[in-house]
Amino acid sequence: MLPDVVGRRPTTTVLVTVLLLAGCAGRGQPAVVEHAEGELTETVGALTAELRHTLYRDQGVVLTVQLRNDSDQPLVVQREGILLAYQGLEFALDVEDPAAPSEQTELAAGASEELAIVFVTGTRMLEPGKLRLRAVRQGDKWLEALSLEVPPMPVAAD
Repeated sequence: MLPDVVGRRPTTTVLVTVLLLAGCAGRGQPAVVEHAEGELTETVGALTAELRHTLYRDQGVVLTVQLRNDSDQPLVVQREGILLAYQGLEFALDVEDPAAPSEQTELAAGASEELAIVFVTGTRMLEPGKLRLRAVRQGDKWLEALSLEVPPMPVAAD
């Protein structure tokens, strides 16, 4: 388990993400897609989420998401509220994965944090899904749920 993300340097998260991607390279030829800046972004209240990279695996997906606090007050993202909606089901993130976020990710006012989030779906992601952030607090107020499009795995040309 990684140490609490509060105070952790962004380079640590990037390094863990790179190691995670490299460690998966030999398993069934996963597809890695880097999304253009601003291509897949959603904002709800003070929270902006941007999908930066997607690693498609045979049994799931790894999402690299940039979270940004656009307010002058801290935000707290609860891990149990991070879900992937896919094929009519909702999948919790894999908390056993070494890159899994801590139980709470605190975003200081104006701060950003990059998270690598692993979802095990039991199948390839061949249809669009939605990343859902349902448990985000600003002080004692809960923000409206955020829903971010996750594109399907690219189809290989024959």
